[in-house]
Amino acid sequence: MSVALAPGAAAWPVLPALVAQIEATIRTCRAANPFLPVHLIVPNHVLGTLLARSLFADTGYLAIHVELPHEFAWSIAARECLAAGLLPVTIGNIRGLPS
Repeated sequence: MSVALAPGAAAWPVLPALVAQIEATIRTCRAANPFLPVHLIVPNHVLGTLLARSLFADTGYLAIHVELPHEFAWSIAARECLAAGLLPVTIGNIRGLPS
């Protein structure tokens, strides 16, 4: 059984004004190029998940990456770090557990 939600119904945990402001900013940035990749940096995983589900709920979106700061940093530095033999640190590496 499937249930159809009204547009914006999944946005209740996130302030609708915040979602509207982020959507307006993305539309402004993409005025010249609608396929421009956008990286939305969030302070925690919970907010990131809620925003990813709330943004453009009625139409969906393309090339919007909701990321934590360290994920964004790795996306920029990955090529140089891997070439130098550096790998991203995982929770398993920090705690001495197998990753």
